Amino acid sequence: MAKSVWASSSTLASALAKGGEDLDASFDRDDKAHQDAVFGLSQKQLESLIALLGGPAGLRRRFPNALALLAQDWAMNGRAADALKLLDALIECDHQEQAAFGIALWAVVDDNTHLGVDEKRARRYLERALAREDCMPETYFNATFTLMELGDEARALDVWRTAMKRGFPKNVARQQLETERLLASVRSNEDFLAALETP
Repeated sequence: MAKSVWASSSTLASALAKGGEDLDASFDRDDKAHQDAVFGLSQKQLESLIALLGGPAGLRRRFPNALALLAQDWAMNGRAADALKLLDALIECDHQEQAAFGIALWAVVDDNTHLGVDEKRARRYLERALAREDCMPETYFNATFTLMELGDEARALDVWRTAMKRGFPKNVARQQLETERLLASVRSNEDFLAALETP
């Protein structure tokens, strides 16, 4: 039986060196060997892998989705720094997986992952995510927290309003406004509250 191309970083690197012709649809984000193989790539190799598999359909949609969900799982379960390596590559590449941008904006917030405020990375994530015309409401919502952590309340209000207009659940937004530490300074802000009342 042939060895899976996802079995190790070396087999993946070899496939990339051949232009990706040996890549297949068997990547499993829950498989530890597959995780290690992807994580063991250099940043340049990882970006090349996403670029090869980042098209509009089939495996090309599935891989960036699986990688984004793996990064989310790591970010929420003690591997936030490792998650950011995957997200750095996802942010830099053109692909169709919208959720990756919302996940990235959540993971880059120090209040979530406790890695320290990384303004340069946060601003790069914001620039790449908000440049997309197909942003999900969750991306704008998470951008609110990223911008509040950077001290940009005016822009945070803009993306908060956009999130509400694009259908982010207002009951969830209200609960977050009432409880989240990063939103404490705008908890009674009339503009933030008014956005929750707009149709």
